[in-house]
Amino acid sequence: MVATARFHRERWSGQVSYTWSRSIDNQSEPLNGTFLSFNQLAASTQPTPTSFLSALTQQFNSSLDRANSDFDQRQNLVFFAVWRLPAPAVPKLDALLRNWTVSSLGAIRSGLPFSAYSTLTLSNGPLIIYVNERPDLVSPAQAYTSSPSPGGRLLLNVAAFAPPGPNQIGTSGRNEFTGPGLIDADASLARTLHARPWRESLSVTLRADIYNVLNHANLNNPSSFYGSSKFGQALYGRTEVNSGFPLSQPLSESARQIQVMLQVRF
Repeated sequence: MVATARFHRERWSGQVSYTWSRSIDNQSEPLNGTFLSFNQLAASTQPTPTSFLSALTQQFNSSLDRANSDFDQRQNLVFFAVWRLPAPAVPKLDALLRNWTVSSLGAIRSGLPFSAYSTLTLSNGPLIIYVNERPDLVSPAQAYTSSPSPGGRLLLNVAAFAPPGPNQIGTSGRNEFTGPGLIDADASLARTLHARPWRESLSVTLRADIYNVLNHANLNNPSSFYGSSKFGQALYGRTEVNSGFPLSQPLSESARQIQVMLQVRF
């Protein structure tokens, strides 16, 4: 579902777009853990990403992995606006304030899904191999938490999980959990001056681009390997490259940055 609102006036223009979507699959990253991966942007918050392979949890049983896709970003609100400053009423300020343009681009997005992983518990009986084993979720109501941790926040409660039974698949589902969302906005301030000192036209543009103008720190998905000392910890410095799917760009995930440009055209 997509809804868009556009506005345009003599000096104002912009757009606000909202998208609600859902994607379900059995596997989202076909090259994860393979020897030759063409996805150079793939990144994982897991301590040992190569241990999670592109395979069904149980051979010939794809229904166990049917869940939200890795790139299932449910809600996405994106906006941009441009304002051209009017000529000042005071003539003495005209040379200082004319031809300025202020623009902004921003987004508010929901989080990406992720799975909790665990080591496989074996028994002395028949050997059963499961790939990408998951832990048991013993207390669903207490799975989420929120407390400060070094470099981020603790989002998963380790007490809500338990090791899977011998030769059994954990009760937590694939991509059962949802990570933190994103808030980001960029801004730009520019001015163009025109002059004709020669027969040719001459223009000079001064522009300042501010990335992450709010300096808002966004969290990554938490580390979700049950048994790790970092289980449930989500670090600041979010990157939306958890899958090969081309998620929306170009909003920056870094701290506030300012770039200044001077351009001369003749």
